[in-house]
Amino acid sequence: MNRRSTALTVSFIGLGASGATIPALLPVLAAKWAISPALVSPLLSVLFLGLALSVVSAALLGGRLSSLTMLVGGEFLQATGLVILVIVGTATDGRVGGRIAALVLGVGFGLTEVCAVRLARSHVGMLSGLTGILAVTSAAAPVLIGVAAGFGRWQEAVLGAAALHVLGAVLLLSVWGRRGGSDAPAKQATAPGEWRSLRPRREHLAFFAYVGAETTLAAWFGTAAMLAFDLSVGQAAAATSGFWLCLAAGRFAAVPILRNHSAAAVLRICVIIATSFLAIAWIVGALWSTGLGLLIPMLLGLVLLGPIYGLLAAVSPQAVTDRGMAGLIAAGAVGGSAISAISSWVVGESSVVGASAVARAVGVAAIAILLAALVISRPPTTGRHFSEPRSRT
Repeated sequence: MNRRSTALTVSFIGLGASGATIPALLPVLAAKWAISPALVSPLLSVLFLGLALSVVSAALLGGRLSSLTMLVGGEFLQATGLVILVIVGTATDGRVGGRIAALVLGVGFGLTEVCAVRLARSHVGMLSGLTGILAVTSAAAPVLIGVAAGFGRWQEAVLGAAALHVLGAVLLLSVWGRRGGSDAPAKQATAPGEWRSLRPRREHLAFFAYVGAETTLAAWFGTAAMLAFDLSVGQAAAATSGFWLCLAAGRFAAVPILRNHSAAAVLRICVIIATSFLAIAWIVGALWSTGLGLLIPMLLGLVLLGPIYGLLAAVSPQAVTDRGMAGLIAAGAVGGSAISAISSWVVGESSVVGASAVARAVGVAAIAILLAALVISRPPTTGRHFSEPRSRT
């Protein structure tokens, strides 16, 4: 592995750690601050708000600032957000500071993700390996945080993730900063009508609904596992790795299926079945208040949700251009912020959250996925059919 690959690898490891940290810490912070998980879950909404802001900013500033400059800035912002989170985590009620930390972390995450992908995409074969590393890190980070929380040392685990971002920034500067001209912004002319890719379209609504559902489930997965198996807050934090493992399992399982079936067909099947499982979890949890009955269909629904994000990108004509994809990512981030906030409001502010309350949050996710299903199945009045992908070769 050369120094360039090492620098990007550290960046993607940091991304995985940052993305998994707040969902894993929600049960821990709720217990620390002695408040309802519904009052802590808005941290995830604010995280995605920061992500939306950063993705749009990166698209708009791409001709003025280099990818390296924005990437290094994103690394330092993530480190800063994690340090703030550690500081407010020791307070008796750190909700305001926690939201500031989540916003800074989200902005840094978005800048790092967009710019790291740009740099990695210029090297053949690198991006696939890096996204695999990202998935593994996202699954491993909650376990490390959960184990540390079990010993009352979760702050050290989060500070370790912050140190990764500082290391990543130093490595990136040491590699790309020495290359003459490599830090210059790309002076690409905007194609006629390219800015129209940022206008709201059906694809944006689908991304809005899907990412909102996924974020809502991430926010409540740890609580659902805690109710199902009577876990401690540290064990619940570690259990959130199951969320990422289910998504990864679905993505890997879709690969051989896509060799023989179109992305549009697989997308429709995944959306329909995922919605069905989430509806079952909603009904079982609401009527019988059983944690295990809520968690099992939720797990199955997550496996079916796994491939949907990539499939939506595959069938969307907007994903062909960088600005078009940025618009879709931003729409998803806004959905992650808005729909998870709705789920927190639906659950309520009770300090004791049972299976029926979590089931209401799952119900919000099920409705969001149903909305995505309606969007992708509705025949268009003009233009290309949503399910007819354009060749990117």
